[in-house]
Amino acid sequence: MLARTALSYRGVPYRWGGRSARTGFDCSGLVQAVCAKWGIYLPRVARAQYKVGAPVKPENLQPGDLVFFKNTYRRGLSHVGIYIGQGCFIHAPGRGKAVMVSRLDESYYKHHWFGARHLNLSKLPPVPGEQAPEKVILDDTVAQTGVEAIPAHTGADPQPGATPKP
Repeated sequence: MLARTALSYRGVPYRWGGRSARTGFDCSGLVQAVCAKWGIYLPRVARAQYKVGAPVKPENLQPGDLVFFKNTYRRGLSHVGIYIGQGCFIHAPGRGKAVMVSRLDESYYKHHWFGARHLNLSKLPPVPGEQAPEKVILDDTVAQTGVEAIPAHTGADPQPGATPKP
């Protein structure tokens, strides 16, 4: 559910300090907004977000886990995204770019890996008809990952449990 909500924001422009789909997101603003849609309230910055949840090893990542990177635009923990499955994560990468999907096995992200955290989602209400997905659905990454399409951001903030419309 966190992964699907995050995917609905693909294409929203990057904005330093941004926390909304209307004005743009930075990395931690995206994560904070996605989690807030589901009643999970996280601190504002990546360093503080890393203190929430339980550590998870890369080989045990599940969709919705938070992934963290170091030494990206400054020293130390400096970037966060949401794992969506199939070795991919969604994030707001930086100036001049938009919310996008990247692969954890890209050399840049492997080199800057810091760690991952699993949020406790057990207290969230179930979404009618939703089952744990075996794979997350992306759009133009079919050739690279073998997964199917989900539409990019439509301009409206999704509601919890809402399915993005094509």
